[in-house]
Amino acid sequence: MFPDGITVNEDYFEAFYRSQGYEIISPEKYSIREQVAIMAGAKEVACVYGTAGHLILFSHDHVKITVLNRFSEGFAIQFWMNQARRAKSVWVDISMNFLPHTHFLSCYLLLPTVQWEEYLKDDGIKLPWDSSLNLKESVFEYIEEWTRLVALFAKKHPKFLETRYRSFTFSNFVEVFSKLIREPINSETKNSLENIFKKNK
Repeated sequence: MFPDGITVNEDYFEAFYRSQGYEIISPEKYSIREQVAIMAGAKEVACVYGTAGHLILFSHDHVKITVLNRFSEGFAIQFWMNQARRAKSVWVDISMNFLPHTHFLSCYLLLPTVQWEEYLKDDGIKLPWDSSLNLKESVFEYIEEWTRLVALFAKKHPKFLETRYRSFTFSNFVEVFSKLIREPINSETKNSLENIFKKNK
């Protein structure tokens, strides 16, 4: 089950789970009664982190849930919901967001990360599972959608964007983008970048 919103490449991950025998559903297309019934009968659940995963509360105890992270913070709610159902939880980071984002306002770039590949190997899936994904096209789509979304939001809530994105620095960009090319920078390099681009007071 995948959440609504601007998420680049979610169809890539949907295709994987479909190939593994999962049924792909959009919870918002069902009534609350139907959503509860679907979750109550599910043997396993896989979802991108969001509202869909919260429906785990209606599953039976010890259900297996795989949560694909689309950003790197704010998992406490889902964690406690999984605990309430005593679920067998698997968390996989597929986020490659190198532009600022918020929990409820952003475009998210999902890619088959190193952690995703390790997850597939653990399940005995031969790599690469699918080579159809184009990295350059994905990055361009992400930047395009992020820019469009932020520009629209800025017209109505400029103060929100100013306070929320003010702390995003050039070193943050380089650090996260280095994950994209799989050449992570160390803390010393990050500190050097912060010193170089620090504003003069």
